[in-house]
Amino acid sequence: MLTVAAALIASPLLGSATAHAATSVTVESVPELQTAFADAVTDTEIVLGASFPEALPASVGLSNSHGSTITVDGAGH
Repeated sequence: MLTVAAALIASPLLGSATAHAATSVTVESVPELQTAFADAVTDTEIVLGASFPEALPASVGLSNSHGSTITVDGAGH
């Protein structure tokens, strides 16, 4: 199971730190997981919902071009 992660990004030009609010998205299927992962930005937490399948194909492809920190919470799956 993966754990919740948070990121704090400091602006070197301003000399201050800015906290970003975490966004949580609950998904109920593999296609929803793939879409949420692809669309995720920094500090996004993806939670597998109660009806997310227990059995998955051998592999599930996930990609994100934002270069973001993303957490997937298996919620016991």
